[in-house]
Amino acid sequence: MNSHKYFLYKTPKGNPVIVREYTDPAQFGEGYSFMGESEQPPNLTGAESWIDGEWVYPTPHYTKSRSRSYPSIGDQLDSLWHAMDRGELPKISEFYDPIKEIKDKYPK
Repeated sequence: MNSHKYFLYKTPKGNPVIVREYTDPAQFGEGYSFMGESEQPPNLTGAESWIDGEWVYPTPHYTKSRSRSYPSIGDQLDSLWHAMDRGELPKISEFYDPIKEIKDKYPK
């Protein structure tokens, strides 16, 4: 029994798969490769890719990086409304008028 070993395989797309018992790669399906074994659990998430002989971690897609960096939707809408109120942008009545009405009704 190989209860203290970890067996590493590569999927056809190049991502890692870790199992606790040795399995013939053909049992996973076509294109799987046996990459090795270890007594320590490999530090892999499954998102990595095998490129030029090493596991490469993916870089976050720019949309995730951007979405984490933008101001909140509320702050963006507030900035947009204030730019309209100052005359820097045209006042779009469906957006501007209802907010103006509430701001006038409940001033700071």
